[in-house]
Amino acid sequence: AIVSRTPPAADRDRPSEASNEALTTLALRTLAAHAAAAASRPAVLRFVGAYVAPLLCAAPVAVRREAARCACELLAPPGGGPVEVDGEAGRLVGSVLGGLVAVGVADADVGIRLSVLGAFDATFVPQLCEEGRLTSLALALHDEAAAVRRVAVALLGRLSERNPAIALPFLRAALIEDRAELAAAPPAHLPLGRRRKEEAAEQLRLLATHAPRLVRTYARPLLDTTLRLLRGGGGHPLGHPSPVLTTALLYLIAELLAIGGASLHDAFDELLILFAHAVHSSGVTAQRRAAVCALERLISHAAPAAFDPSPYERSPQLLPTLLTLLGSEADEATRRSVVRILGGLG
Repeated sequence: AIVSRTPPAADRDRPSEASNEALTTLALRTLAAHAAAAASRPAVLRFVGAYVAPLLCAAPVAVRREAARCACELLAPPGGGPVEVDGEAGRLVGSVLGGLVAVGVADADVGIRLSVLGAFDATFVPQLCEEGRLTSLALALHDEAAAVRRVAVALLGRLSERNPAIALPFLRAALIEDRAELAAAPPAHLPLGRRRKEEAAEQLRLLATHAPRLVRTYARPLLDTTLRLLRGGGGHPLGHPSPVLTTALLYLIAELLAIGGASLHDAFDELLILFAHAVHSSGVTAQRRAAVCALERLISHAAPAAFDPSPYERSPQLLPTLLTLLGSEADEATRRSVVRILGGLG
C-alpha cells in the first residue's frame, strides 16, 4: 500500500509555530504603537494584564521581548507623568509591573533583561520604589552580564532618592564590593583581572553619578584606591599599562571630584600632575578625553587656595599642552573642555 505524504487538510490549514510567533510579535508591535489612542485607560490596563502579561513567560524569545516592550509602552500614561499608584489603575499597573520586574531580573535572555531594566525610567519610579519590587531589582546588581549590572546600578541609584532605607544598603554593598575589586591583589595586567577592574571602576562611576549622597562619604578612600592603581605600584603617573582601565579610572576620579568636596582638596597637586601628564602623553583618544574631563572637574571644584601658586608654575608643561591640544584635537567636546579649563586657570 502506498501511504500518502500529503498532510490532512486540517493540518495544512493550521498555522505553524513560526507563523504563530511572527503573528504574535506583529500584533504586540501594532498594539504598542496604536493602543495609546484608546479612550479608556482602565480598559487598556485590563487588556495588558489579561493578554500581554502572560506572554512574558512565552517560550520564544522574540515574543517575550515584544511583550515586555509592549507592556512598558502601555503602562506609561499617554499624557506623560508617573504611573498610577492608587485605585484600580494603580492595582492593574502594579500587577503587570511585578511581572516585568521578574523578567528584568530573571529572564534567560540577557537582551530582554537589559531592555526591561532600561525601560524603567522616571515614569515607573512611584511603583518601583515599593519595598518588594525594589528588593527584587537589587538582584540585578549581581547579574552575570556587566551591561545589566550597570543599568541596575543607575536604576537603584535613582530609586534611592525615593526609598533610601531599602535601596542604599544594596548600593553600599555593591560599592564595597567594587572597591575591594579595585584594591584586589591579583595583577590587573592579566585579561580577566583587568576586565573585572574595568567593570568595577565603571560601576563606581555610575554609583557616584546616581547615588552621590552614598558615595560622598567614601570619596577619599575611593580616590586613594584609584590613585594607587593608576600609579601601578611604580610611583609614576599613569603607570598602569591598560588604556581602557586608565580611562575608566580617570572618569571615576572626575565623578568623585564633583561630589567629594573638601575631603579631596589636599590631593590637588598630585591630581594636577597626573592629569597634565595624561593629557600630554596619551596617544589614545578616549584616555585623553577622560583626562581632559577630569582636569576640568579638578579646576572647577578646586578650593581658592589651590591656585596659589599658579597651576602653571607647578606643572610647566600644562599650558603648552593645553594650547597644542586646542589646535590639534579633532573632538569638539574636548576642545570646549580645554577652553573652559583655560578660562578657569586664567
